[in-house]
Amino acid sequence: MNAVDLPATEALIAAVARASKALPITLTGGGDVFLASVDIRAFGSYAPAEKAAMIRAITRMTSVILSHSAPVVAAANGHALGGGFVLVLCDEVEANLMRRLAFTSAVIGAADLSAHDLADRLVAPSDLIGTARRAALETAAQPAFGVIKPRGRSGLIQRVKALARPGDDLLARFYET
Repeated sequence: MNAVDLPATEALIAAVARASKALPITLTGGGDVFLASVDIRAFGSYAPAEKAAMIRAITRMTSVILSHSAPVVAAANGHALGGGFVLVLCDEVEANLMRRLAFTSAVIGAADLSAHDLADRLVAPSDLIGTARRAALETAAQPAFGVIKPRGRSGLIQRVKALARPGDDLLARFYET
């Protein structure tokens, strides 16, 4: 179901951090689900400190994706729920036809991508990865992208980084006490 636990989240953080800052990144899920958010069974089994670490890891994951200087393109191959919806908020989104997004904690519901302008392009499943990779390379080739992305998102990036620090995230603090 492509739900993530703490080790998977940390692995994604490390992979994005290791990636060349000059090269675009394309994110996709396995099968027909982009990301179904946090593995609630794993999260439920975590000790309070691990739950807080998981919450902070998700925030760090968002931070490294936002901070990556080259384009990050989501090839949303299926449903994106909770944290998966957050990952879709990349520089560009290419999505399978008729896939749905839901941000469960805010109950946006199963909103159609095209009706809410959440996808830059809706493509056939067979064209998804190729289209996403081409979009990432085309965006990276735009000279202004490297200047605009850090300036346009600097405030957001700083706020997300602050949330990832110990003591700053209210939900993480809830589990630590």
